Amino acid sequence: MNTLFDSTFSTDDGELENVLADRAVKDFLEELWKKYSPYAVEKSFRGDLKAQPHARIWEMYLANALIDCGFDLARKQEKGPDIQLKNPTIWIEAVASTDGSKSNDKGTQSLSAIPEILLPESMCGGPPEIEIILRYTGSIKDKLTKLLKYLEKGPVDQNEPYIVALNSHKVSHAQYDHQHTPNKIPTIVKAVFGYGDSVRRSPYPKNGFSPPIDSKSTEYKYRPYITNHSGVEISTGMFFSEDYSSISALIFSKEGFWSLQNRIPDLLSENFILIHNPLAKNPLPKKWLKSGHEFWIDQGGLYRSIWRNGNEYSLEKFPLPYDLPSEIKPKLHNITEYPNS
Repeated sequence: MNTLFDSTFSTDDGELENVLADRAVKDFLEELWKKYSPYAVEKSFRGDLKAQPHARIWEMYLANALIDCGFDLARKQEKGPDIQLKNPTIWIEAVASTDGSKSNDKGTQSLSAIPEILLPESMCGGPPEIEIILRYTGSIKDKLTKLLKYLEKGPVDQNEPYIVALNSHKVSHAQYDHQHTPNKIPTIVKAVFGYGDSVRRSPYPKNGFSPPIDSKSTEYKYRPYITNHSGVEISTGMFFSEDYSSISALIFSKEGFWSLQNRIPDLLSENFILIHNPLAKNPLPKKWLKSGHEFWIDQGGLYRSIWRNGNEYSLEKFPLPYDLPSEIKPKLHNITEYPNS
């Protein structure tokens, strides 16, 4: 078997060039390729690697993470999603979000030539959430469009689960989203469940003499959409819409070249976020991945389970946005269980 980064390999991605100069990281990536190559279509993978190195390496990283979690991979077909699990069949489409162009009406997918650096004084309120969500939602929508073609022409069957696996490493400032902080809803979860501003409501009217707000619980406003630079409204409640019910779940990660140079994880999936779609036609079992952070909606609440070494380490519950439209609430309150794992 040939090495992935042999003497003929070249790339215009300066970040990857720096990574390959780090022997430990290069050896790590070659080991990933050794495990993944039996399942890949090598010619097309190598061809895409030069043009889209991070996207292809994310695909390879993801496949290895799933193998390590005990899943069986099928060899990739010439046409179809990036990864196919077997026994049972589950399809996974990998996508690496990038910085969008303000001139792009869709709000998606043009690489920034020079990565932006977020200055410390602008971090008081965290990373620019709206810009990041536009990148995420654009990528998810693109993969839904691709899925609909697979359903029409094959190879995906309408009764088979389909997962979008989204990587945010190439999105400016996304590394600053502290997605694993306790009692904090990650930006990617807000992007599909319509979470807006966090608030504390007072039961008293705004008459100028109201006592201080003394509620100890944080609530959230519903944000059904955000507006992109062209004035187009982009949905941020994708997993509350039947239009997205063909997507069973979302896997999210921000692992990439920069993070690997700082630390190669012992368990590749340890920082994954798995988000179940409550309206999925073909839902995944709860506890499907048993790694990283798992989000699901059950009996009218949002839950997060944190996994460590295959065991549930902690459980958190968040309220759903308090002003959800009346047509959404009944669907979510009727969810009482997911398929058995």
